[in-house]
Amino acid sequence: MDDRLKILSREFFPTGAVIIRQGEPGTRAFIIEPGEIEIWTTVNGRRRQLGVVASGGIFGEMVLIDN
Repeated sequence: MDDRLKILSREFFPTGAVIIRQGEPGTRAFIIEPGEIEIWTTVNGRRRQLGVVASGGIFGEMVLIDN
């Protein structure tokens, strides 16, 4: 298949893996299937959880809308 026509691809990430970092340029959105991911930031040197995205949820989509 021509890569230009490839819309979806499947990737697996191990527990604890960092998938994307705040401020990095993005080019894709992610759908969680199965499992969940934790979204967090660092404030004053301390890790702060912002939320959790569970199976069926989407994250990273705003880069496709607003770059």
